[in-house]
This record gives sequence, structure tokens and C-alpha cells, in this order.
Amino acid sequence: MSRSTVIHIGALEPHPDNIRENVGDIAEIAASMVAHGIIQPLVVSPREDKPGHFWIIAGNRRYYAARRARIEQIPVTIRRDDLTPAQITEIMLIENCQRADLNPIERAEAMGRLRKAGKTNLEIARSIGVSDATVSYFLALLELDAASQERVRNGSIPVGIAIAGVRRTRRAARKKAGQKPHGVHWEPDHFDARHPLARKASAMCDAREHTRRRRIGKVACGECWETVIRADEQLVAKVTANGAPGVRFQPAGAAS
Repeated sequence: MSRSTVIHIGALEPHPDNIRENVGDIAEIAASMVAHGIIQPLVVSPREDKPGHFWIIAGNRRYYAARRARIEQIPVTIRRDDLTPAQITEIMLIENCQRADLNPIERAEAMGRLRKAGKTNLEIARSIGVSDATVSYFLALLELDAASQERVRNGSIPVGIAIAGVRRTRRAARKKAGQKPHGVHWEPDHFDARHPLARKASAMCDAREHTRRRRIGKVACGECWETVIRADEQLVAKVTANGAPGVRFQPAGAAS
């Protein structure tokens, strides 16, 4: 159950488990609010520890922009149903994916929280409007060590190249353990010609004439894989990083 109302900005606070670590440039949003007010309400949930106050579960950027614009009365939609931590994370993930890009590690961490809450890759995919292959793609980033994740976070390593590193580490670990490769239900399509986005990635790589780049799965380079994956998320993403040969990645927990 929910209802819409207007409350003082002092009664609002960003949720401590908010997915987005950096709200980015909010100057234009603040200027628009000064000129036109807040058109879309924030989504909030009552705080059990502080009656009359609310956690923001969707609309952090608007909240910070309103503070910058010195707007005190904020339109909100109050969710009074008992939201579980997984539901709150899901709402924040959906809101951010639809409105402003998260960096790849933030998105992976959010999906990881949903996995820990018991959701399958397919359930996560359906809830945020992407393919289950895309969910598997981002969850793989959580297998990188902290240093490699930070390099992906700050853009110094393209996501596609990072994922390829994870795939190589998995294959090497299975080979060392004498295990046969897992099926597509565990690791969907391994970014080869069987992947549902393989044709798009290959066509893009051909159109861009990336003839001198190593093609992951003999399909497309890391940059083109990343571009089609982001397009599959229904986000407007601009991927400019190029693959870097010889880059080494450590899985989480491995010695550096």
C-alpha cells in the first residue's frame, strides 16, 4: 500500500544500503527544480527507529538536488507495506538502472545482494528488465579481487576485458581440479557464438573494423561485447575503453 504526500526534507535520509555510491553532477537537476519544482515524487519508506522520518528508496539524486536548490517541501510516495531488504534493494536497482547509470561494480554489487537474498539470475533479470545472460555477466565481476574491481569501477579496465579474465580464471581452476566445463545453466554461453548477443557483438565489431583486436570467444572484442551488453540493459551507455593485452586479474581471495 502507498500514498502520495508532501513532507519536509529534514524528515528524509538516503537509505544506508543505497546502491549508488556517487550521485554525480546534479547541477542541472537542481536548476530544473528551481524553475519547475520537483515533478516526480521520491519513493520513501517509514523508519521504524525514528517515527515521522523516512528512508529514501528511490530518488537520491532528486533529494540531493533539492537540498542544493534549497527546496524544503518534497513530494513523496510513501510505501507503507513491509518491504524486505531484498525488495528495497530491488526498487533502488530498478530506479537507478532506468534513470541514471550505475558504474559496473555498483550494478554487480546490487545484483549480488539480490542473489544473497535468494533470487535466481532469471528472477533478477525479469525484475529489472534485462536478460539473464546480462545478470550473469555483471555478477562475474564480483569474482575479481578488490584491486581489479576498483580498476573496473574507475574505468581503467573495460568491463569486457575484466569478464574475460574471470572466465579464464574459472577455466584454469576447473582444469586444475580435473573438472569438466559446466553447462550453460551455470555459466551462460561463455561469450562464444552461442551467446544470445553474439550476432550483435560480431556485427558491431565488423562494422567498427576491429580487425586487429583479440576477439573473445572468436566473436567480438571486449569493447563490442560490453557495448551490446549495456544496450541489452536498455541503458544509453557510451563505452570508449579499448582492450589491454596482457592484463592480469586475480579472483577474490587469491594471492596477489
